[in-house]
Parts: sequence; C-alpha cells; structure tokens
Amino acid sequence: TCKEQNIRMLRVAPVGSPGQDLSVKDLPKFRDALKKAPKLDTDLAATQMIDAVALILAVDNNYFYNSKFLGDDCKRGKEINAMLLETWPKFFKAQHEVRAAVEKYTDEQELVKLAEDEKKYGKGSFHWYERKLLLDAKTLIKAVDVAASEPLGDPAPLHAAAAALQKTHDELKPLFQKFAARDDAGDTSAWSYLLSYANDLAKGTESRAKRMDDEVKKKSINPYAKGEIDKLIKSYNDMVGA
Repeated sequence: TCKEQNIRMLRVAPVGSPGQDLSVKDLPKFRDALKKAPKLDTDLAATQMIDAVALILAVDNNYFYNSKFLGDDCKRGKEINAMLLETWPKFFKAQHEVRAAVEKYTDEQELVKLAEDEKKYGKGSFHWYERKLLLDAKTLIKAVDVAASEPLGDPAPLHAAAAALQKTHDELKPLFQKFAARDDAGDTSAWSYLLSYANDLAKGTESRAKRMDDEVKKKSINPYAKGEIDKLIKSYNDMVGA
C-alpha cells in the first residue's frame, strides 16, 4: 500500500549463493546452457526459474528507496507487490523440482564413487570408510528433515539411520587412530573433529528418535523438539565442514 513503516527500506531479496548474487546479465548464459544437450526432464522447470528471476531482478529498487511511489500514488508499487506474490511461488515450485533431480543424481553418483573406492582400496579400507561415513550422515540428515516436518511420524528411520552412522563411526575410529599414530600422519585435527561430530550426530539422533517414540505414544510433541533437530543439523554441517 506504500503506507507501511520504513517503506524506503524494502528491497528485492537477491537470488544466488552467498557472495555471488545474480544479476540480469547472468541470465542469458543460463538460457544458452539449457539449449545444449543433453535434454533433461528438468529443463522446463529450470526455464521457469530463470523466467521468474528475470522478473524479480527487473524490479527498480530505487522506486521505494527514493520515494518514487509518492509520485504515482503507489500505482507501480502495487503492481510490483502483486508480481512478487505471484512470481516467488512459481520460482520455488520450479526450484523444488530441479533440486530434487540434482539430489537424486548426486546420491546416485556418490554410490558409484563408493563402489569405485571399494574396487580400488577394498571394502573396509580407510578411504572406503571415509566416503561411507559421509553417505551414512547424509542418509541420516534426510531422515531428520522428515522428522522435522512430521514430528509425530514414524521414528523407525531415525533409529536405523543413527545405528548405521554409529556403526560406521565405530569401525572407522580405530583405523583413524592407527593412521594418526604414524610419524608421517601430519595434522589430523580435521579428522578428529569429523569423527567427533559424526559421533555427536549419531548419538543425538538416537536420543531424538527415543523421544519421538515417547511422543508418538503420548501423541504429544516435546517443546524442545525443534531445538534438538536444529542441534542435529548443526552437527551434520560441522561434520561436513570438517
């Protein structure tokens, strides 16, 4: 309505990864890339994302910042508002489809790499366990995401994922300790952090799963559930960072 408080501070949120905001000039190269082979099922959704971003980035931020809305009785402001309310949902719907396809492809490739490590280094080797640990953690955090969206859902996937990660951690730890004791091991602190966060993640998830068992039985959500989920996500991010 252009009568909101701090109207001049309204900004169109940038699209892109941190430190890499997109601009209109970036869009043609994305459109050109989509014209190239191979053709994918997600090409249409990707195009819809680009179309949405083009509309969003074309908004004149100075319209609000420089109080241009005073000159047209907020006519353009109301048009911008209506466009954003229609366009952002289209962007996120298309993004959801593209992201799901990317995650599916990534998961498949990680399993291929695990098989390659098994062939090259042997199942149960240090390298094999390194990749297995990260894969188990990724499987676990997906179960955590489901638990966050369905608090009174089935806790069984959380129990299973926590047990799998704990098993891999417990089998990898002595291999790491053996490696860390070598004279040529160098600085192994990142590995220590990795294993510590993985252990925290497995144990924390099992604790959350046990509480979910109780919550499902009582049909009552623990008020601390969200904080516990957030802590698990932090442990996962710290683990991947390490």
